[in-house]
Amino acid sequence: MAVRNPPRQPWFEDLLSFPAKAALFRGTHATQNEALRLETQHSPELRLLGLYHHVDMVEAFAAISVPRPTTGRDPLKVAQQMVSQGKRDRCTRDADSHYPLPQRLLDKVYTLQSLKETTGQRMFGEPFPIGVWFPGQGSQYVGMLHGVRDHPKVMAYAAIAQRVLGYDLLNICLVGPESRLDETSVCQPAMFFAGMAGVELLRERRVESVDRPAAAAGLSLGEYTALCFAGVFNFEQGLELVKVRGEAMAQAAAAMPSSMISVAGLDEVTLAKLCADQNKNGQTCKIANHLFPKGFACAGTNAAIASLKIEAEKAGALQAKVLKTSGGFHTDLMKPAQKRLEGELQRLLPQMKPPRCDVYMNVTGRKIVAGTHPAQILPLLSEQLVSPVLWAPVVCSMISDGLKEFYEVGPTRQLRAMMKRIDPSLWQTTFGVEV
Repeated sequence: MAVRNPPRQPWFEDLLSFPAKAALFRGTHATQNEALRLETQHSPELRLLGLYHHVDMVEAFAAISVPRPTTGRDPLKVAQQMVSQGKRDRCTRDADSHYPLPQRLLDKVYTLQSLKETTGQRMFGEPFPIGVWFPGQGSQYVGMLHGVRDHPKVMAYAAIAQRVLGYDLLNICLVGPESRLDETSVCQPAMFFAGMAGVELLRERRVESVDRPAAAAGLSLGEYTALCFAGVFNFEQGLELVKVRGEAMAQAAAAMPSSMISVAGLDEVTLAKLCADQNKNGQTCKIANHLFPKGFACAGTNAAIASLKIEAEKAGALQAKVLKTSGGFHTDLMKPAQKRLEGELQRLLPQMKPPRCDVYMNVTGRKIVAGTHPAQILPLLSEQLVSPVLWAPVVCSMISDGLKEFYEVGPTRQLRAMMKRIDPSLWQTTFGVEV
């Protein structure tokens, strides 16, 4: 039988943050549950058997709060190993004779293991086959965040933004003006803010997608939101990064007037040739985003983009629409912004942490696995400024790796719309979480 009020155990206290200790040892049943749920996101030892998700929190706390035996063997690890080998009886006897594990807990462990083997359910702290996506610049609109503006976490984010940026970012998102929100130096922090605010909505709707996702990804600026979601840096650190990134990119764009255009209906070879034809007389034009089959964004100097629009339409493009971004992003036109961004990345590197889930990167279209040292991520973020965003390859890689459910978190549902063209069969399990 589980002990409802277990004594303090020094080894267990060492695993917890101070607020969690206070909740666990002095709080109510409900606050104990919440504290365990939050702590298990960050402590592999507390994620043993996935108990925080499948078993009563207080009972799980009681079970893992028993003193460690002198042999140093963890009681739940012993139970897990024996149950996974199908030795339930031995597990019960060994646990009962050496450690006071509750019989009910062992019964549930055995049941969960059986479910995993017969149905493929995710147990024992494994991630769910879920990918979480974050959009980039261009998805913003005046009025976004209206539905979450009173959420306590969003209000806390707004206060941090006020301090870091020196202006009321939430107010600009809510009431504009649009011309201000569309400025690169404002839009990038706004999209980062909106994405992280949307995470709170997603948490309420599908907690597993926040607590135990398999992976995250973001398009362009959204990659920073994905890394924050994955725990590489916190909200304030991420906001500092995107502030510098947005300002540096805006300065680079001002030095050489440039723009972007969305082109649909042409294959990559044809479009790449059209772009190359514009690279004359000091002009620049190249494919900047691979969005979906026969769907791209190109970037370059204003004259080159205007000429590309005409030529693309002549070549049979279904769409050739100039975007509301203010620069030739993801081309060599952004090289002046790299040095400043790299400096800020290096400044924050000592405070960064390995990602808690896989993150699929724009530059490669492939994942960096959970636990990767942040120093390996920084060059990819720097290179992203001047390299094409391989969004369609990112999505295809996620699908190939077995992900089956996706959530786009942020304003509008542009990434979900792209999924319909990348893999129509998975569009039905791709959802938008709009803010």
